Amino acid sequence: MTVNEKQLITDFVSGKITSDVFLSRYPIDFDNNHSYILLTLQNAYELRNAEEVDLGLSLLFFDKEFRNSKKYVEILCELLSASWHYRHEDIVTLLQGLKAPESVDALYEAALSRFDYLDYDDTYALARKCIHALGDIKTEYSKEKLRLLATSDVPIIKEKAEKQLYGK
Repeated sequence: MTVNEKQLITDFVSGKITSDVFLSRYPIDFDNNHSYILLTLQNAYELRNAEEVDLGLSLLFFDKEFRNSKKYVEILCELLSASWHYRHEDIVTLLQGLKAPESVDALYEAALSRFDYLDYDDTYALARKCIHALGDIKTEYSKEKLRLLATSDVPIIKEKAEKQLYGK
């Protein structure tokens, strides 16, 4: 990703430019290059580049097929397990929207993970988001993972998993 591309994404995300201005200036036509965003995220993962993960996730806004496609599930799951970036909660939100059964293991593992940058969070926000995402997937396997989380020694994890399972 070039310096110019990074700046354009940053300007769009910060509201300095509109999506129309962004699309007119960005060197890639997303409608005709369906793999660009996926390749950007894969490259960011391979390079362990947190900034490009951040920017690549922002580009998902421009993939009109994102909500109806499973093409991002694998890379999002890989990124969810990576400890070197700071977008885990956003990734969980994206996976929750996709409701992909393929993401169950990654969501379960993330619910149990404690990333260094979240050490301050005694509310377990990431775990709670993962639990909600698992509840939205609604497969027997996701329920199995929720049952495991319902045995957690961490009261908030146990409580939220039970609520997803039993509506308590």
